[in-house]
Amino acid sequence: MNLQDGGAYVSVPNVLKLTDQHLQYLDILTYTSLKSFNNREEDCFPRHETVGELVGLSKNFVIDSVERLEATGLIVVERSLKKMVSNQYYFPKKDYYGKYSHSQIPKSIFKVSDLTSCEMAMLVCIRQFYYHGKHTCLYGTRFYAKWLGLSDDTVRKQFASLIQKGYVRTQHKLNKWGKYTWLKYVLSDKLNWDFSHFSKSNPPASAQRPVIMIG
Repeated sequence: MNLQDGGAYVSVPNVLKLTDQHLQYLDILTYTSLKSFNNREEDCFPRHETVGELVGLSKNFVIDSVERLEATGLIVVERSLKKMVSNQYYFPKKDYYGKYSHSQIPKSIFKVSDLTSCEMAMLVCIRQFYYHGKHTCLYGTRFYAKWLGLSDDTVRKQFASLIQKGYVRTQHKLNKWGKYTWLKYVLSDKLNWDFSHFSKSNPPASAQRPVIMIG
């Protein structure tokens, strides 16, 4: 467990082109929930129901989601042959670009009551793009849709809800004539995104460009 200011985060790999890897964006939420149970031995063994209850997913979805995550190599599953004994899960370390190959998701996200599972999953998925300055992204929904491998409508719908509920906010820059020149998006302080894992300086330019982390 990583702690700062009383908060804890889950380290989630940055995964792009989800559909090319036969993943749903809700699978990344399953991963986040599952890894939140990780212990000092770097494994965990929660029940499917427990993983689902944490983020509002059904047991059947979690079972299918775990199989998809396992197929991509994001998790390793040691299945129990005994009834009423949970499977054991491991999280392989794939270090492509050091600390910038993962995003830190605050565990406080599991305690919010105003986000649906889909909205929560989208917030987890887009987190990887917010490394410009103070958790800022200069791109919009089409950019997310392209790199996540999702439809524009799916991303636009969930992103609009995140803005409406205050988890993402917009900022406009005005030129000297008082007209908007560009729009950027910022992760709001409704969740604490500040952890010691982030350096005070911006990451190198190569780390700011999306790359496919697995597959």
